[in-house]
Amino acid sequence: MTQQQPQSKVTTETKRHVLAVYVEDLGDALRRVTSVVCRRGCKLESLSTSPTENEAVSRVMIVVDADHRSSTLLIQSLGKLHNVLRVEDVTVSRPPSQMPVEAEWIGGP
Repeated sequence: MTQQQPQSKVTTETKRHVLAVYVEDLGDALRRVTSVVCRRGCKLESLSTSPTENEAVSRVMIVVDADHRSSTLLIQSLGKLHNVLRVEDVTVSRPPSQMPVEAEWIGGP
């Protein structure tokens, strides 16, 4: 009787990644960014746009549910778009209950 070797399981744990994509404020920039997310197969959780200090640049905040490898490839793919100026992964790695908070004493008992 031979013993079977335990099979190693490759886990692809997904988690939420928050990406800040800075784009030239062009009409089709949002379509280009979302099409890259779809092509990469990442689940789009949230998307929002906002202006920056520079009127010609917009910030697109994307929340995707993906594993580490997929999110890394997504960042690289987004960076290759001609109207994307910068891509940052701004994911918070700690739970909100462990985040440092600054507070100022305003008086009282």
